[in-house]
Amino acid sequence: MAVVLTATGDALFEHDRAAARQAYEEGLKALRGLLEIDGDNSEARLDLAKLLAKVALAFGGAESYGDEALRLFADLQAAGRLSPREESDVALLRQQLQPSR
Repeated sequence: MAVVLTATGDALFEHDRAAARQAYEEGLKALRGLLEIDGDNSEARLDLAKLLAKVALAFGGAESYGDEALRLFADLQAAGRLSPREESDVALLRQQLQPSR
């Protein structure tokens, strides 16, 4: 469900940013709900971190969403749960999120 909501937000982003934001927020809610049930789900944690970063970069809010994304990425990285490509993506996201503080 979160993947569909994220894709919906992506599709709406250029034409209706408010609707895109709502779809992203619903995606965040779905991922948080999944993690309440299965807190060890690394894939859901990575999806949540990516969506938090996307919302922080697109709409501001790096103080909250961006910081939470960076914490999740750091936890996943420390646990060895990121592929080399994801490690590279995370490094880029860190650079993008850091200056917005």
